[in-house]
Amino acid sequence: MAWINKIQRKKKGIGYQAVIRKAGLVRKKTFTRKPDAERWAAEQEEILEMKANHDPRLAKKVTLEEAFDKYFQMMEVPGSPYFNKPNTRDRKKFARINIESSFGKNTSLADITPDRVAEYRDKRLGVDKRGASTVRNELSLLSTMMTVARIEWRLPVDNPMDDVRRPEPPANREISLTEEQAVHVLKECRNSGNKKLYAFVLLLMHTGARASEAAGRKISDVDLVDMTTVIRETKSGKPRTVPITKAVKKALEEIEASEYFFLTDSHLKNERIRNRPAIIFRDAWDQALKRVKKEDPSFPHITIHDLRHTAGTHLLEQGADLRTVADILGHADIRMTSRYTHPSEEQKRLAIERIEHLGMESLE
Repeated sequence: MAWINKIQRKKKGIGYQAVIRKAGLVRKKTFTRKPDAERWAAEQEEILEMKANHDPRLAKKVTLEEAFDKYFQMMEVPGSPYFNKPNTRDRKKFARINIESSFGKNTSLADITPDRVAEYRDKRLGVDKRGASTVRNELSLLSTMMTVARIEWRLPVDNPMDDVRRPEPPANREISLTEEQAVHVLKECRNSGNKKLYAFVLLLMHTGARASEAAGRKISDVDLVDMTTVIRETKSGKPRTVPITKAVKKALEEIEASEYFFLTDSHLKNERIRNRPAIIFRDAWDQALKRVKKEDPSFPHITIHDLRHTAGTHLLEQGADLRTVADILGHADIRMTSRYTHPSEEQKRLAIERIEHLGMESLE
């Protein structure tokens, strides 16, 4: 049922309010012109009728842009899985841009078919030369949004990803710096024009913190007396306390800061930096690695994240138990921590030597 009410608005004068009521649902919208109100009412009434009858044509009336708008609004609702994860939402926004750019914002959900998604996948991997992880994340966003549209929004759409192969995930990186390599990296970070790079990299190397966790350190979150730091915004959503070394304490004490150790007021005004604070070190880190590679061309290609892997690996090699290392790194599942257990050739040789006597006594 639909009707139009003529109303007096305080600032805009006469208006026309369209009201739709169907199956206990009420929708209202006000227009300046009566024909616009009548047109909207007719469209909404048709949509509600289609929903009631599960009309497949309804998917033709919802564009990709409209669906993404609604999905991203859900992320801003307290209690959403992504509400306290701004960096995750930021990555999803970039994935959305790529999807809409390829398919077209005004493409209807009904036209997001498996064959078109497969073409998109191949183009991203081939022509665009994007990595498998990037493409998998983009396809995951599209898949999740289509599933929400079908289940929660009751739209008559199928998830095209049900019939599309995802790219094979890349092999896990297992790079851990040796002590000598760690010294080399820290030396070049100390010589960087960015005077805070050394403390940032040392903090990563000596705590195993994620890059965003370390770059977002507040002075109030670090206790230089007890030598601990509280990491409040974590991937798991659970705060954790991590001890810091004497070297980290000394490096942090050398930093002149007010509220944050690494972020400035200008950084905090930039939404992208607030969501992904580690990007402020990207250029300085790249330059430091270039100097390392120049001195030692055989030096492995490493990323900021490899410093976390380095910390976990060395903790385990020094005898820390798996559960303790998992707590330090913030792993909700201890199986994640087990990836850091990579015994050295020397450790394997010593282990084999322990069974050197096996079966030998009977031959003497």
